[in-house]
Amino acid sequence: FEQQKREQARAAQQEKERQEKERREKEREEKERQQQEQRQQQKKTKKPQQPGVTPEPGPSREQPRAKAGSSRDRFNPPPKQHPTKPGRNPAPAAPPANVPASVLAELPTSPAARADADKILVEMAAQAKGDRKARKLAFRTWQLAWHPDKNPAREEDATQVFQFLQAAKGWFLA
Repeated sequence: FEQQKREQARAAQQEKERQEKERREKEREEKERQQQEQRQQQKKTKKPQQPGVTPEPGPSREQPRAKAGSSRDRFNPPPKQHPTKPGRNPAPAAPPANVPASVLAELPTSPAARADADKILVEMAAQAKGDRKARKLAFRTWQLAWHPDKNPAREEDATQVFQFLQAAKGWFLA
C-alpha cells in the first residue's frame, strides 16, 4: 500500500513538472512573439530622414567614441587645412541673403569650424521659411551632432560650431 502511495506521489510530481515545463515554454514563446511584434512596430514607425535635414557631423553614433588623446586620434586625425598653399583654404562663400547680421557675427573663427558652420548656415537659410516642426528637428539634430562631448577628436571646432548654433537658434526657430 505504501509503495502504491509513493508511485502516486512520484507520478503527481512528474505531472507537476511537466505542467511547469509547458507553462515556461508558453511564456517564452509569448515573450518572443511580443518582442517580434515590437520590432515590426518599430520598423513601421521609423520616420525616414527628411531631405535637407542631415547634419554634417563628426563621428556617427554607431561608431565607438574615441577618448581624447587615444590611439584612434592618430589614425583618424581631424582634417587639416594648409594656410599657405593656394586653393586649400577657399574663401568662404557669401552668406545667404536672409541671414541676419547678428547670426553672421557669431560664425566661428577657425577655418575648419567655419567651413562646417557655413554648410549648416546654407541649410538653415534654405529651411528658414519652412515648417517649424521640420526646422526644430533639423536644429536638434545639428545640436546633437555638434555637441563637443560627441566630438572629442575635434572638440575646439565642435565647440565653436555648437556656439554658433546657439547664437542662430533665435533666428532659425522664430
